[in-house]
Amino acid sequence: MSTGLVDSYSVHLNEMGMASVIFVAATYTQVLNKELLYEPLGKLVDEEPMLRCNVFGEETTSRFFGRVDVDLDKVVFYRPDISSCQELSDLLIPKERYKYGDEHMPLWKVYVIGKEGVELAWVYDHSISDGASGVFFHQKLLSKLNKETSEKKVNEIKMAPSVENAIDVRPSWGFSFQVFYSMLKKKLFGASGAKTWIGKPPAVPMESQTELFDFEPEYAAQLLDYCRKRNITLTALLYAALLQTLRSIIPEEDQMAYDDLGFSCPVNARRYIPRFSTELGNYVFQFTHKAPIKDNRTIEEEAKEILPVLKEATTDPTEIKYVVGLLNYINIPNRIQEGYKAQSRSGAMEISNLGSYDFSPKGGKIGISKLVFSQGVNSLTYYTTVSLVGIKNGPISVSISVARDDENHSICKTLRRQLFKRLDMLLHSE
Repeated sequence: MSTGLVDSYSVHLNEMGMASVIFVAATYTQVLNKELLYEPLGKLVDEEPMLRCNVFGEETTSRFFGRVDVDLDKVVFYRPDISSCQELSDLLIPKERYKYGDEHMPLWKVYVIGKEGVELAWVYDHSISDGASGVFFHQKLLSKLNKETSEKKVNEIKMAPSVENAIDVRPSWGFSFQVFYSMLKKKLFGASGAKTWIGKPPAVPMESQTELFDFEPEYAAQLLDYCRKRNITLTALLYAALLQTLRSIIPEEDQMAYDDLGFSCPVNARRYIPRFSTELGNYVFQFTHKAPIKDNRTIEEEAKEILPVLKEATTDPTEIKYVVGLLNYINIPNRIQEGYKAQSRSGAMEISNLGSYDFSPKGGKIGISKLVFSQGVNSLTYYTTVSLVGIKNGPISVSISVARDDENHSICKTLRRQLFKRLDMLLHSE
């Protein structure tokens, strides 16, 4: 099957050294030794086409997913010497890339880390799956570990269609005209109008550092309660808090030279195709927004400003889905190269919230007590990305990734401190 538009974009980024792997890790309530893990993982591989494929067609203009045989001994790594997801993230991102066209390897690996052997990270190439797929991988694996029956018949399983073949993403004539007119105008006359701050320009190979931390259960509950009382979402609250945090570290000369900051929030497109609600793959749209580089509003005011705009875009996804459709009308490799030559990024900040999930063990079965999501910042996307995922009544795990930070993660750590400072002030004002 041909790779989809979003898949292909990730493939080209990877081949140009502009992207790395991503991972979602889970802490299980039982030790995941080989005797316990291999059989359910093997069954999961049999049932999920994305887990037994690689990308082929490098010599052609048309890439496609081809089936490969999966040897679990080659993709499962027991690393008791890696004590945390922070260590794993530092080890793999941004250097790790998986080879396309390999007939003997899929585009993912599993790491069981820590001496306890209860933390499992599914590490994968972005061409086969989005962030939410990482959670669905653990949902499906947990089901196999608990010996729950599946309705899937292995000999009848086919790879699900790409997002553009599951939803009509073809842009309207008017939308296409506006976009391409803007691109042509910029090419002929250069950038005009508002200047958008993007942080440090892109680098090849990709340079990204990540700092992982948690909102512990009590703190997470306080944040959610704060949001409920004000009828805002956690994503909107974090948008406003991160926006103010980012403004605080932008040099004064940049604040004078630039007008606004670009923001993005990935939207899980599965909400519009219920039959694919837990399908592995790239089913994602992108909501974008501009905010002034200087503003005197409070965090609550800025959260309430973004919320209706975000809700409108997700309720009627016409424009956010058109962005995917536009990829069908451009030469993706050329577009990527042009972006790098122009030393441009998509914007300043992204929040990728995978949501909250309930993995409580029932009837003595295995459960999951924590999830972690780490993805780094590829060469052309947003200067800083906050990724989060939570467990119901448990912790919310957060990662802050910054492009071209130093080896000590200085900017990541500053953003983390300043973010906590602002959130603490909100909670203490209650």
